[in-house]
Amino acid sequence: MNISRPLLDRLALKLSAYRSKLGMAEEHRQVALELLREKSSVADGTALFLVEGKFILHLSPRSFPDVASDEVLAMEAAKRRLGPELGSVILDVILAGELDGRSFMALPRCRPMSKNKLVLAWQRTAVRPLALRWLRGLVDLAEPASTQAADKFVAALHHLAGRDVLPHDIRSAAKASIAKISAKEANPCFVPMHGDFGLENILTSKNTPLVVIDWRGSLVQGFPIYDLIRLAGSLNLPPALLRAELAYHAKSLEASEEDTRIFRLAALGHFSANLGEFRVDRFPALAIEPFSVLGAPVAD
Repeated sequence: MNISRPLLDRLALKLSAYRSKLGMAEEHRQVALELLREKSSVADGTALFLVEGKFILHLSPRSFPDVASDEVLAMEAAKRRLGPELGSVILDVILAGELDGRSFMALPRCRPMSKNKLVLAWQRTAVRPLALRWLRGLVDLAEPASTQAADKFVAALHHLAGRDVLPHDIRSAAKASIAKISAKEANPCFVPMHGDFGLENILTSKNTPLVVIDWRGSLVQGFPIYDLIRLAGSLNLPPALLRAELAYHAKSLEASEEDTRIFRLAALGHFSANLGEFRVDRFPALAIEPFSVLGAPVAD
């Protein structure tokens, strides 16, 4: 993505129509716009701009022009499902629009996690109880077990079982999980799922100690447990604490420990079927930790 001077000028002009939303006075002047990131490390990542020193604007790449608008829709859907309290971690979209066929959105500026190891260690400790409490709230929103959920889980597990790049034990466990669901020995249910709940998607602000971003891959009817495992790896959660959290989630879901492994596998199957720009050859590394964490797999 090449950000040219003319594009910057057109974007600034476009934003001038949003002066009131940006908290600007009405006198005639150009919107202050600073390029923070021209392109992301992923093909569908957005360019980032600092607007008026207070907002972060995301501009979709030419090859994926709907990235920002899709994010807005996902954030709105998640807010509706989570309600005011749990949904407060989702930023309000200040403005959204389109430039040269590419969607954009602006969000309040927040603080990312520090790159300083000592500060990051402190931040991990500070954010841990907030994030775990939030995840407990999500699992408490679990829907009753249903045929719809069972069908979705089985479809995801079939996809996982068919991924030849994965280790045999993961594919074997997926097949065993399909058999358990089909025999009604496990009863899947839906929970809201972020899908990538790690430190890189957690911010803080002056008024909100926990802000969660990057909702484009989220699911209103998602898979239990996966967000917890993803967060645990990102926070280096002690095994004893992770076991305690898994026990809470299992109790809330009326599920056994074995069921929670099945739910993890189904989530991996979902990602396996929806890799997008993620490289297939990197998926095994992504899959191994959620599969093997805290104990033996469903099947050897």
